[in-house]
Amino acid sequence: MVVGYEAFPISDFKSGQVNVREPWLVPEDAFESLQNGFIKNGVLQKRLGYSQWAEMAHFVSAENIADTSQSASHTLSNLPVRSGVVGTVVITDSGGGPQTLTDDGEGGFTGDGTTSTINYTTGAIALEWDAVPTGAVQVSYSFVDGNAIMGIANHITPVGGSNLLVFDTQRVAKWNVQTSGLDDIPKADRFSGSTSQFFHWANWAGTLYFTNNSDVIDSYNGTSLSKPTVNLGAGNITLTCLLVFAYKDHLVCFRTTEDGTLHAQRARWATAGGIDFTNDGFVDAPTSEFINGGAFLNDELVIFFEKSIWLFKHTQNVDLPFRWEKIDSFSGSLAKHSILSFSNEVSAVSASNVISTDGLSARVENLKVPDAVQDFDQENFDLIYSIFLEELDLQFISYPNANSTTNDRMLVRNRVNNTWSIFTIGFHSLGGWTVDDDLTWDGFGETTWDEVEPTWDANTGQAGFPVTLAGTTAGVVHKLNTTGADNTAAFEFSVKTKKLNPYVKKGFKARLGYVDLLVDRDDSVTLDVALFINEDSSAYQTDTLTFDDPSDSNDDKVWKRVYSGAIGEFHSMVLSKSATGQTPKIHAIIPYFLPVKGKFGV
Repeated sequence: MVVGYEAFPISDFKSGQVNVREPWLVPEDAFESLQNGFIKNGVLQKRLGYSQWAEMAHFVSAENIADTSQSASHTLSNLPVRSGVVGTVVITDSGGGPQTLTDDGEGGFTGDGTTSTINYTTGAIALEWDAVPTGAVQVSYSFVDGNAIMGIANHITPVGGSNLLVFDTQRVAKWNVQTSGLDDIPKADRFSGSTSQFFHWANWAGTLYFTNNSDVIDSYNGTSLSKPTVNLGAGNITLTCLLVFAYKDHLVCFRTTEDGTLHAQRARWATAGGIDFTNDGFVDAPTSEFINGGAFLNDELVIFFEKSIWLFKHTQNVDLPFRWEKIDSFSGSLAKHSILSFSNEVSAVSASNVISTDGLSARVENLKVPDAVQDFDQENFDLIYSIFLEELDLQFISYPNANSTTNDRMLVRNRVNNTWSIFTIGFHSLGGWTVDDDLTWDGFGETTWDEVEPTWDANTGQAGFPVTLAGTTAGVVHKLNTTGADNTAAFEFSVKTKKLNPYVKKGFKARLGYVDLLVDRDDSVTLDVALFINEDSSAYQTDTLTFDDPSDSNDDKVWKRVYSGAIGEFHSMVLSKSATGQTPKIHAIIPYFLPVKGKFGV
């Protein structure tokens, strides 16, 4: 150690990205920027990536194949055909000696003509039947229509099980655990909503009720879909709504459109224990604002309007079981699907901030990054979508960056220490599922060994553990936090420290002798370190650190050092890594400084 240098440890990170003040005035453990990383339990780490999990497929029941020769060819009409799922394509010869061919998910077939093939991209089929067909030849198959994923929901069965449902703009599909694919349930178009009309749902008495504010309320009971009949005393009407909740033994719809008439402040409920709606079963909030979203706060229902927050209170009065009670007049939400429920608060994105309410008042949560929501594209707040990852304590807010028309960023908040960061990915919709079986190598698909990040005994790979799913505008569902790459592509982790000078209050410049980093030992990981002085945008020095331990000790952490010697009014550093399969974890950053007398700016 060089005599005279003082150590200034930065560890147990609690601040995250902080942009509320100048970069030399924020806490020592704050970062000027934190991209594609986050803080958990005081450790700075790179996020994991995502991998394709399933494609939303639409079923075609019986397309005719005109070529009935033994060596036949045909090109399917709807493309691309779903691949990777056994039994997606089934071809039948209905003649006297019926023949069947079933695809194996990999371009081949089993059955009565095993040399037959299919190209899933072009739809070209080459048939080699065991015998010349004697009847009509037809093919049933599923194709990826490429519609936006509009919801990922869990239907809770009466015995406590669950079915995973995925919605796009036209259909709803159920996860098939046998084939590991999504099978559309009605096998026909059912919805007509736009790419900003996401689904909202509620489980009640073994049935999932759902709505998209475009089509009439629908439901799924574990076997089939059905649209409940809505009778308001004067006959059946069409009823659409923005939100549906099961609340105090009532099915309640919010922001209803009844026979074409919008009631933007209305809550309408069915009779207790049933789905019969009545003429007098409603109450309108005393405001001109539109209802925009809601969530439960324990056993109370919080409803967000455009510029205010209300409680939808249960009254114990049979004649009027619900009433409205205003919480806040200045903190509503324009982002309908940004709203998340926690044990002690409900969080949402307002016109300019991330806010929360405890049922009594509202507060701003993003004081460390006050301009974060202003970076959202103001014309596309309807696209904002949020989810909470309990295993990481992270709140994901997927949003369109300024001038973007699709979600391409995530604002990420650790709720334990209220730290913030930015992920350079975004998804159209978000949802959850549970692992059905323990982790196996087959579950990683085309992932290489080097790209696999989870350890085999990690809780994320065990049956029953929650899995976070993300839907795209192209009909694909991804699984988050699975690999060290974004669908095999590298992404950059980058963090920039605050401007450092422990002697600034004395008016001294500082000489940076060296920097020590305490990191998780990992022979495969490297980290790029760039050093800056003052306001320079170009680094005066760059180094690449390895996270190995040449001493061959059994320690799970190692110290790594970067030497400098530069003098400046302020010092900062950027730590970055973009390689696939590498997730550096940093426990401490210790710069060593020496005071240097001299005026600033000289």
